[in-house]
Amino acid sequence: MAKYFDVAQVSYVKLDKELFDSEYEVKFNDGRSVEFNKAGELIKVDCKYSEVPAALVPEPVRNYVKANFPNAFITEWGRDDWGYKAELNNGLDLKFNRSYELLGIDD
Repeated sequence: MAKYFDVAQVSYVKLDKELFDSEYEVKFNDGRSVEFNKAGELIKVDCKYSEVPAALVPEPVRNYVKANFPNAFITEWGRDDWGYKAELNNGLDLKFNRSYELLGIDD
């Protein structure tokens, strides 16, 4: 993550312990945040009003956004049990299944 975020700008790190899993949230001084599961896998990136680093978003999702929303970029990216979610700077939320197929768009 240090490649994409300035670790000197970390505001705090929070551990959320749950019954069967734990998550770590790293919050930066500028409001951006990243979350990891206990295995160290990235589960969410929230860059507020700036673009999520492209390398952190799977290529099929990047390609979909580029082809269908050429004037927009991803400000938040995350995964859940059902699939993935990408928030765009134009206010749209895109939901994808585990195979990166679009499930729906919310505004």
